[in-house]
Amino acid sequence: MKNNRGNTFIEWLLLLPMIIMIISFGIEMGFAMYDFSTINYAASSMAVEAARKGGFDQDVYSRGAAYLQSWTTGGKDITVYHASSNWAGRPDDCRQGPDSCFIWAPELNTSFPRGQVITVGVCYPVQFKLIYMEKLGHWILGDNLLYLKAKPSALSEPFQA
Repeated sequence: MKNNRGNTFIEWLLLLPMIIMIISFGIEMGFAMYDFSTINYAASSMAVEAARKGGFDQDVYSRGAAYLQSWTTGGKDITVYHASSNWAGRPDDCRQGPDSCFIWAPELNTSFPRGQVITVGVCYPVQFKLIYMEKLGHWILGDNLLYLKAKPSALSEPFQA
């Protein structure tokens, strides 16, 4: 009976790292899901706004970039770049580092006739917040960053002659 208390303590010592890892993983993935919903909303909003205007212009790009920089968890430390719309979604196209976010969209001030598809893509790097999760992520993913991508489309609305 006296030994039972010692065994319980040892069992808790063995379970404690596992419990800490599960809680840490939940927190890290919560941040990642928040960032994913934010970039998905920003990309969808840019696609709809471009479709409503009949083209992708500097105003749509600037508002989307500002939204990404102010509402994502690491947005204040990133630079948002505009890239041409010929992005096929290859994994290495946006892996430029932890401080580079890419918006794939049509060329600025290009008009689209009614019914033509306008696609806007966003590739956003997510860094792990905890040191040991960064090491674990590097071991599992082969990289210290997790790249989140969103690629919505919308049909152009205005009639262009």
